[in-house]
Amino acid sequence: RRHGFVVLLQASADTLLRRLGDSSDRPILTDQQNLPDEIRQLLEERQLLYEAADDAVIDTDDLEPGEVAEQIIALVKEHSACTSLPKPSYAW
Repeated sequence: RRHGFVVLLQASADTLLRRLGDSSDRPILTDQQNLPDEIRQLLEERQLLYEAADDAVIDTDDLEPGEVAEQIIALVKEHSACTSLPKPSYAW
């Protein structure tokens, strides 16, 4: 974190399930055999780790990708203005 800024993009299990849809080509990541249980298990296991690593959180449940991007840009600009770190250069 000394040289960066971490933004947690947070979404509920229901939102993640909706976004994944019928993703049959997605590998199983846990011992759960169905996607809803797997998503819930992973969120529960990882939430504290995610929160410990973030500098800011954006709840993406009701946002479109462009809205998320705008919020990330605003947070990075705000962070850059408040620190002595050089402003990042982005290659888009």
